[in-house]
Amino acid sequence: MTKVSNKIIKVLSISPGLNYCGGVETYLMSYYRKLDFNIINMDFVTHDVSGSNYKNEIERNGGKVFLLPKFSIKNIFKVMNNIKTFFEQNHDYDIIHCNMANAAPFYFYYAKKYGIKVRILHSHQTKYAATFSHSIRNVPLIWLGKKLATDYVACTVDAGRFLFKNKKFVVINNSIDITKFKYNKKNREKIRKELNLSDEIVIGHIGRLEPEKNHNFIIELLNFMVNLNCDVKLLLIGSGSLKNMIKEKIKELKLKNHVILINDVTNPEDYYQAMDVFIFPSHYEGLGIVAIEAQVSGLPVICNETLPRDIDVTNNIVRLSLKDNYELWANKILELSKIKRKDCSKIMKDTKFSIDNEAKKLNNYYINLCRKE
Repeated sequence: MTKVSNKIIKVLSISPGLNYCGGVETYLMSYYRKLDFNIINMDFVTHDVSGSNYKNEIERNGGKVFLLPKFSIKNIFKVMNNIKTFFEQNHDYDIIHCNMANAAPFYFYYAKKYGIKVRILHSHQTKYAATFSHSIRNVPLIWLGKKLATDYVACTVDAGRFLFKNKKFVVINNSIDITKFKYNKKNREKIRKELNLSDEIVIGHIGRLEPEKNHNFIIELLNFMVNLNCDVKLLLIGSGSLKNMIKEKIKELKLKNHVILINDVTNPEDYYQAMDVFIFPSHYEGLGIVAIEAQVSGLPVICNETLPRDIDVTNNIVRLSLKDNYELWANKILELSKIKRKDCSKIMKDTKFSIDNEAKKLNNYYINLCRKE
């Protein structure tokens, strides 16, 4: 691999957050760790940095993290002014790679104004938003972002077709370090002991506590199973805007003794080991990398039938409709929990979900875009 010129390619990545349990953040960091830092330097702009985040890791590798205010109707002009000021002071980037489709027009407008020639819009979605009102807001923003972008990337073919229609786009698959998530019986026993778990069936979920992840469904399903006297516990890992509401619902349904709620963690691979079934009822996903991670660790996965088929990489995934009753979901969980756990990492090694295979594609993509310029 050769440099485009004597200078390092400078990339600015726009991310909604930099917290441990975010899907986009997990994708970004998986690739970031595999960048050739002799050729590419990546900085990040984000709007959410909680107590558990990747900031220190990025800075150790020579990158910078810029935190701007969160987007909201009330402070939109403040955010726009912050973005404008940022590009006035930082316009020496070769590439801006935006992973927030609804924020793209604000970033791309000023990036273009200050001479950043390569502006990548990245689709991580197959819907405009989780709610109708947010979809109405996002449609014109995304349309304008597409107009100001120079290049298009998607995490799956479906995500690309949804956002870019007939425009040409490149698929950079959401990929992971396969070896990290390999099933480990010792780690399973260790984490279960730390969580005071014995023989209960542990239903697990890792993800942001946001509306599209459908935590309400998970908790209602748990309540149904507890009322049937099933010996189950729910392990929820993540943080987000719905945390207090979720806590209140758990309290209201008297499920406190049946739920373990943990903030973002640096070692999700260990917590997959402690689970017996992974539940994934999101309203929508661009891909759903946690379902891939869960399957690598040998976990059976039960998911919303509408989620992308790309996540079906083993025989351990079952699809049900959110319209199906809780009894069907509960019975399937009980059935899947009896599956003998086995290592699935070898199945995944040569697939598009192996970061070693895909990271070279992103490195070369950046290099080739700069060569065009």
